[in-house]
Amino acid sequence: HTSPPRYESAPLFFDTAVFLIVLSNPYFRSYGLTLLSGFLSAFALFHNFEMGLSLVSAYIFLLFANAFFTKKRLFKDRLLNFIKPFSVFFVSLVFLFLTFVAYTFIASGQQPNWELYWRLISLYQAGFTNSATPLIGWYYLHLFIYFSTLISTLYLQIKRNVNWKWTVLGAYSLYGLLILNYYLGRSYYSNLTVVSMPALVIFITLFSDIKKIKSIFTPKVFKLIYNLFVIVFVVLSVLTSFYLYKRINYRIWSWKEVQKLKKYPNNRGFVVENWVPLEGYTATDLINSVNRIKELIKNEKKVFLISKYDTVILVMAEKTNLIPYPLLE
Repeated sequence: HTSPPRYESAPLFFDTAVFLIVLSNPYFRSYGLTLLSGFLSAFALFHNFEMGLSLVSAYIFLLFANAFFTKKRLFKDRLLNFIKPFSVFFVSLVFLFLTFVAYTFIASGQQPNWELYWRLISLYQAGFTNSATPLIGWYYLHLFIYFSTLISTLYLQIKRNVNWKWTVLGAYSLYGLLILNYYLGRSYYSNLTVVSMPALVIFITLFSDIKKIKSIFTPKVFKLIYNLFVIVFVVLSVLTSFYLYKRINYRIWSWKEVQKLKKYPNNRGFVVENWVPLEGYTATDLINSVNRIKELIKNEKKVFLISKYDTVILVMAEKTNLIPYPLLE
């Protein structure tokens, strides 16, 4: 589907598992671990498009770096180093694709509607659910961490002076940079928290290897990078303090609003009383609509519903709509 790369249990499992596996499989020497990391990367692409595409891109970058930045001189050997693990990923991708097609046909008697799938993705790419990127924000620190790590890794790869841990870290920084693009297009507070995981992991790793970093770079280069990081951190801390204050006030207001929730007894759904903007249409009316739908169609799972609140009503009524699109305002 095309939902954002939320760090719920499954998406978190995929990126964490893949990078931990490749970290423990230097230069893809273990066929079993290579098979597992390739399969999980392919599966992630079907589970969540944005996160999966970012993960696959970083994984292929890692395969490329492993193959073409090695000490082997023959191009044939380098090409084989790339093709072997990539073929595992590609075969896994084809297998999952055919399995999904077969399952859909067996369950529904029809082939998957791929046109609808790509149409939904194109809607998101065209700006559906987008929001303006703030002029000043902590994403600058993310960009600094990702770009500096990726460029440093590439520099060390060219110099043939990098170990496997730093090679994986470079691929992880590329992954973080790609999923950060989701926040830049949809700049909500929660999305920034979601895409901050790679930046936090990279920062902790770099801080723990500070002595090795000093030995890799010249004192002037190291001092320049260190000073730039401090400047970016201090400037962002000062400039975003006002927004942090507003955010804390908003959290306090939200907590108070939660106390006004209108509970729905038949499942875990709820409606905030003052969320419904139409005058005369309250949370009680919404719940009455849900009860009416469940009363009229007890044994049916699909219903043709025309409502501004169709998504909320359908979820609470445990039904699905006959039409493939939500009725957006």
